[in-house]
Amino acid sequence: MEVSATIQFINALLAGIAIVFGILSLVLATSGRLKSTFFYFGLIAIFAGFYYLLIGMYTGAYYILDSVGKDYGSTLLFIALCSYIASFSLFPFFICSYSGFCKPVLKWSITSLMAISVLMLLVWGFNDGVQYWNIVAHVSTIGIIVYGLLASRYLMLKGQKRSGKIVFALFALFGLLIFEDIVHVHLTEYYPFDLPNGIMPLDYYLLFFIAFMGSEIYLVFKRSMDVEHQLNMHSKRYAEVIGNITLLTIEVNSNGQLIKVNPYFAEITGYKSEDLQCEDWVKLIVPENEIEERKKIYQSISPESRNLSYYGSLLTKSGELKKMSWTVVARFSETNEYKGIIGFGLDITERENAYVKIQELKDKLELENRSLKSQISDSISNCSIICESSASVYAYEKAIEVAKTDSIVLLEGETGVGKEVFAKLIHQESLRSDKEMITINCSAIPKDLIESELFGHEKGAFTGASKLRKGKFELASGGTLFLDEIGELPLEVQPKLLRVLQDGMLERVGGEKSIDTDVRIIVATNRVLKQEVKLGNFRKDLYYRLNVYPITIPPLRKRKEDIPVLTEYFTNLYSEKYNKGISAISENTHESFLKYSWPGNIRELKNVIERAVINNKSEVLKTYGLLEEVKANQVEEKLSDLDSLEEVERKHISEVLESVNWKIHGANGAAEILKMNPSTLRSRMKKLNIVKVPILN
Repeated sequence: MEVSATIQFINALLAGIAIVFGILSLVLATSGRLKSTFFYFGLIAIFAGFYYLLIGMYTGAYYILDSVGKDYGSTLLFIALCSYIASFSLFPFFICSYSGFCKPVLKWSITSLMAISVLMLLVWGFNDGVQYWNIVAHVSTIGIIVYGLLASRYLMLKGQKRSGKIVFALFALFGLLIFEDIVHVHLTEYYPFDLPNGIMPLDYYLLFFIAFMGSEIYLVFKRSMDVEHQLNMHSKRYAEVIGNITLLTIEVNSNGQLIKVNPYFAEITGYKSEDLQCEDWVKLIVPENEIEERKKIYQSISPESRNLSYYGSLLTKSGELKKMSWTVVARFSETNEYKGIIGFGLDITERENAYVKIQELKDKLELENRSLKSQISDSISNCSIICESSASVYAYEKAIEVAKTDSIVLLEGETGVGKEVFAKLIHQESLRSDKEMITINCSAIPKDLIESELFGHEKGAFTGASKLRKGKFELASGGTLFLDEIGELPLEVQPKLLRVLQDGMLERVGGEKSIDTDVRIIVATNRVLKQEVKLGNFRKDLYYRLNVYPITIPPLRKRKEDIPVLTEYFTNLYSEKYNKGISAISENTHESFLKYSWPGNIRELKNVIERAVINNKSEVLKTYGLLEEVKANQVEEKLSDLDSLEEVERKHISEVLESVNWKIHGANGAAEILKMNPSTLRSRMKKLNIVKVPILN
């Protein structure tokens, strides 16, 4: 009887503790935090409490069974075991809720086996043989252990190492106790312990689990309350900041629905949050021509690129168009699930308008500066064309003849013959002389900028295009555009130039709007364009479009009659400029100038005379061997340009290899073309360091 009283007392105490835990957990489940976790834990604790209470009553009844009857004892034991099994059958639901590791098939399989064990107990009752219901119950508890260990691994992989270790320890202990119970129940002869009747170690695991796991989830509950409090504090501060910030703020969820806007947004646009609670709210505030571009921007958002910035327009409720600079921050969950965006907009309308005005003033000032520079340049740059030879007179007369028309003029000639001077002459004699002539050297501008330089670009057309810029065609509107070194124009730009020449319409880089042009075109080249067409370096259709009125300016060696006059002209010009007082030119200077071939043409003559004037010490201009020095330098430059025999061989072999796509031996291979043995060719390639360079895309 003493043993019975002790067991009854212990079980009553355990029942009380478990039921208190259960009731407290169910109360906390109503708070909304960890709702399902506390709910399942509370049910586990209450069922465990009933089990301890009933098993204590059964133990007391066991010693007085003759007086109360066996049916009473069996009923108590059956109800107690049902409570016990019910408690364990809730374990999978608790594990799923607590860890997030949910396997419905495993969860319901375990619960079904538990239910089957209860039915078997109800049908067959307690017999002296093997308790089949107990076998089924043990199988289901093994399933619970497996589920718990998998959940612990899942928690650790998620980074929740503390929770994972606790779950692992609890279910590892559960596994040991189940093993002990299986040996005790089914392999009694091998059971090494002699425990008092009614004492089962597994029975007390439930209280251990409830106490230990309960403490842990209550700790998690407290931490969640602290975090929620901190979040509320931060949310209040965030709301205060957003409410007072002088930036337009807009918040959108993952479905593209607007959540809210800040007061400053409403102040600037006239739209409040409730005004934009519709499916097509974007169309209310974004211009129609920018909607597709805006979609592409937001489609580029990913967990790797959560933040982005762009320029765009904003429509107010009154129809006013605001220019905006937007910064967008995308929100993602811990599992990289897209949650929406928060956008911050800065109104830059006034700043952009100021930039446009500044750019207009800058362009106007640039044109005025060009005009002033043109007016104060030396005479030769101001169309003072000196013509004594029949060749130069013929070119001059052709230039005057075409000047009064708007026809395209093609000026051909070697470097330094004065093509720009002829272009200025044609402009000044034209009906557009009151407008500016704008010059652009096609060889002096990088290939990736030439298109923008000619046709202009829209803001944002490429990296660095922070504002709209007009091209030379627009700046020369009503006047003349001189395209020097047209033969250097990249092939990819030539079709766009051809379209402008044919249709009189252009599009800025990055633009979609066609712009009318009213420009007189003069082009110049030191290349033979017809030959460049054959080589594939110049478009045939563009060549014929430009070759409307060609004028070939003769080189200085073919207009010897002009050399004395030009010599006197430049001597007077630089004598006055450098205050030298030169009044005559020596006969030797004239003779040497006439005998020299002048490969650099008028430009070279001009430079030689300027240098001679600077060095001159008397009133008579003498070259003092200057021309011989120039000749020697030219010969030295030519010699330095000559390749060594080894370099010639390297180039020739490389060109042959390129032509046959680096095929060395066989029919039509490089060795056959060079009439060399393939092994000899390979050794020469190795010696000359000839290797095939891979083409990088």
